[in-house]
Amino acid sequence: MWLNNIPALVDPIFRDKFRLLSIALSIFILFLLGMYSYTVNLAKERQLFTSITQCISGHRTCPDGSVTLLAQVKIINSTNFVVNIRTQKGGRWEDVFERKYDITVIGNIDQLIEGYSIALQGRFISSTTIVLEKYEIAGAWVREIKYGISLLALSLVVLIWLQTFRFSFRRFLFFQNRNP
Repeated sequence: MWLNNIPALVDPIFRDKFRLLSIALSIFILFLLGMYSYTVNLAKERQLFTSITQCISGHRTCPDGSVTLLAQVKIINSTNFVVNIRTQKGGRWEDVFERKYDITVIGNIDQLIEGYSIALQGRFISSTTIVLEKYEIAGAWVREIKYGISLLALSLVVLIWLQTFRFSFRRFLFFQNRNP
């Protein structure tokens, strides 16, 4: 099986005299792939924001198919609710929602409170109406919890790494500690 040959493929990368170059090149390639993914998704997001803004203002036909949008709940009725759709990227919540146009969302609603930010998935049936397929309440605390868990995991990895290996500045190499 080819999985058994992975150590034989990886060992030369970290054992030859170009190990630092190999590590730096790997990190650089990962950085470039991340930047490419970010720029491609940013362009698609801008295109979606422009399309949605023109749709709800009546200047263009709405996207066909299901769209996922971030919205803020404004008014709740028994069978529908009214939202302001997020149409731009920004740091302040007050600046990112299109407040000139109210969008009516038709569908099953549970547990919603006015002022909540939700991620909704639905289809436009007109420029001011969306049929709800599903939604999720988006809290501002979710991002902070994700960062906290990521930083905790990163610190644990660094701690384990430092307890397992030592660095020799003279040889510029990592060695495994003799006392595990």
